[in-house]
Amino acid sequence: MNIGLLSPFPPEKDGIALYSQGLLSALQEHGVRVTSIGRKQSEADYHLDFRSLLLAKSIKGIAKKEGMDILHIQYNPTYFSKFLLNSNMIACLRGKAKAVVTMHEVRYGVKGMKERIIDGIDKSIIRNAKAVIVHTPRQKQMLEKRHGAGNVHVIYHGLCIKRPPKPQGGKNLLVFGMISRGKGVPYAIRAMEHLSGFSLTVAGRFIDRRAEEEVKEALSTAEGNVRTDFGWISEEKKEQYYLNADIVILPHLWAPYQSGILHNAVSYGIPVVATKAGALAEMAEAFGFGEIVRQGDPKAIADGVRRICDGYSTYAKGIIGYQKEAEWSHVARKHISVFENVAKE
Repeated sequence: MNIGLLSPFPPEKDGIALYSQGLLSALQEHGVRVTSIGRKQSEADYHLDFRSLLLAKSIKGIAKKEGMDILHIQYNPTYFSKFLLNSNMIACLRGKAKAVVTMHEVRYGVKGMKERIIDGIDKSIIRNAKAVIVHTPRQKQMLEKRHGAGNVHVIYHGLCIKRPPKPQGGKNLLVFGMISRGKGVPYAIRAMEHLSGFSLTVAGRFIDRRAEEEVKEALSTAEGNVRTDFGWISEEKKEQYYLNADIVILPHLWAPYQSGILHNAVSYGIPVVATKAGALAEMAEAFGFGEIVRQGDPKAIADGVRRICDGYSTYAKGIIGYQKEAEWSHVARKHISVFENVAKE
């Protein structure tokens, strides 16, 4: 079986690029032939302009040349042509290679014209794809309820197991990743007012100016020990941050996706404090590897941190359970099962 994987790939500074590299490697380890199709900046077998009107035609040529059975698209609405309402990507779903789409974002509520447009695009993707993959059970339920989808599969966001849970935690807190307004970073900084004796590291790259202004304003009045490292963080430096962390905080205000940061935390055996924002906290709640708190509430974040500290070892079972279910080899086997079923149709 030959799978065409359409996605950004490293060295692009993109979370889904890292995800796709993990999936590609795991599939190859299981003997699956994978043809990587990335953007200009990606390290891939082919390079395409994802926003081009001719995207489907280009994919058709690659599929014919490579003998591609399945086209697997990693879908984020921003990757494709907003001027064409992503119709250039939807056209790819109608090619000879049968299409499977991983939807990295599923909105639980639809408000305003922009979200209604995105929701309409999602509906078209579900209707045209042979199979759709999401990362949580509730994401599947939402697509089934809203769009009558009968082709949605849940496969957990993959991870590499870096270490087992620590038997005892300290007081080093970490907020990591690309920083937008929806990430709620100022609330984690303000939580330090209630966390005497703890240290917080905020590390990541700003992706909008308003977020940078809000974070730096919070830092200007911050109480407690807060350290920052702004910019794109290398994989080597990222590993050091996780190795030093005892708790990872995800203070998001908006999160229609599963978080790579949450999965990094589990990879390193670290419990999380996550807010009730979309799909973000679902697996932490289901497996019990963290505390779930209100959005936009520094005191609630601080209380979550203290609850973890008071019973640190009790989160180990949930971490180990999710490590087993979401480890890349297991995730690859789940993908292969979907691909095989689609190929038989």
